[in-house]
Amino acid sequence: MKKTTRKSRRNSAPSSTKNLASFIFSFLLSLTLVVVAVFSVANHSLSKKYVVSKIDSDYLRMLSENVYNAAVDYTMPTGVDVSVLDGVFTEDTIREDVKSYVMNAFDDNSYEVDTSKIYASLKENVDAFLREQGIDPTAEDKAVDEYVKAICNIYKDRVKLPGLNYLPRLSNLLRSYFIYVIIAAAIFALVNAFLCVKLHSYLHRGLRYVVYSLSGAALMTFVAPFVAYMNGFYKNLQISPNYFNHFIVTYIESIFGQLFIWAGVFLVLSIISLLVVSTLRRGIARKKKRH
Repeated sequence: MKKTTRKSRRNSAPSSTKNLASFIFSFLLSLTLVVVAVFSVANHSLSKKYVVSKIDSDYLRMLSENVYNAAVDYTMPTGVDVSVLDGVFTEDTIREDVKSYVMNAFDDNSYEVDTSKIYASLKENVDAFLREQGIDPTAEDKAVDEYVKAICNIYKDRVKLPGLNYLPRLSNLLRSYFIYVIIAAAIFALVNAFLCVKLHSYLHRGLRYVVYSLSGAALMTFVAPFVAYMNGFYKNLQISPNYFNHFIVTYIESIFGQLFIWAGVFLVLSIISLLVVSTLRRGIARKKKRH
């Protein structure tokens, strides 16, 4: 009995070492997969097209209201009726100007919003108002010009997405390293997966640790954004102006959504790997029964 016990202990020691090493490689593989997911989401979220896609109808509506209210505040002390602002700021015009501003900022082009149509429309409205008041518009041409230009400047200032200058810089920085990070992560992941499998005499035993890695990656990619989403702290930041606050909330939630998709991919892969492990194990069990 004593000899059998000693032999059993000698056999269990290498097995325990293999299992420990496999768990370490499995954990490193899991972390690597999370890094790939995070870098991929960041690279996608900082792209020009993606930022433009987050400028939704609610953002444009809030921006339009903000521009109009600011124009009203400026107009009221002048004695000009605020009705001159009606129809001057259309949502279609605002949408095109905002998108053009974002696209040019990412392309590193100096861009000035074209307000010529707004200028012409507003000046026509003001001139019509003055005529209704029995005032010759040409006599007030200088004052009208200053007023219209001031409203155009209000429009220009608010069409610019706050903090947009930083996004292209981050995008360019990330893009310059992205491919190297992904290649390095892919190689590191393959090495760890190979070591997990190579440490064991049976393929299905090594693949179990790959299943653990995929499950762990799915969990890590899901839990953090889910907790943040449920907590909703980012909704209470009260960033001003309100349309920018809406953009930030929408932008963050879209990033959470992408991480949830990655978590789902990892989960599906872990289930497929688990089915493969189960199939291989049953195959070996059948072979042993035959012998």
